[in-house]
Amino acid sequence: MTGIIITGHGRLPEELVTICAFILGKVENIEPMPIDPSLPASEIHNKLAEVIKKTDQGQGIVILTDLFGGTPSNIALSFLKPGYIEVVSGVNLPMLIKAVQNQDKPPSELANILVEAGRKSINQASEILS
Repeated sequence: MTGIIITGHGRLPEELVTICAFILGKVENIEPMPIDPSLPASEIHNKLAEVIKKTDQGQGIVILTDLFGGTPSNIALSFLKPGYIEVVSGVNLPMLIKAVQNQDKPPSELANILVEAGRKSINQASEILS
């Protein structure tokens, strides 16, 4: 099972996991990692390394981040190992639900699925309803 880590600013990672579990029921091998902006980058890096070690069951990891170029994303990128540890930015709830439903996929395939799911989940209501 591909491990999933959600990292981002504030409580966003924890809340996304909570809501995902509410919708889907039990979720497995998913770790939220909120970023405390008062911590130095080296400490955040070390914490993410621990979370990766905890979450990796030998089949790889997908790290979902809130904002490309932000501290959580930049630190996650330092762990990027294409095909084994993938990083996808712009996490949203539909993307996380899709991740949980496809944890049997390898990280690179799962990352591609999530990018597409994230894009498809953004809609302008007036375009859909008219």
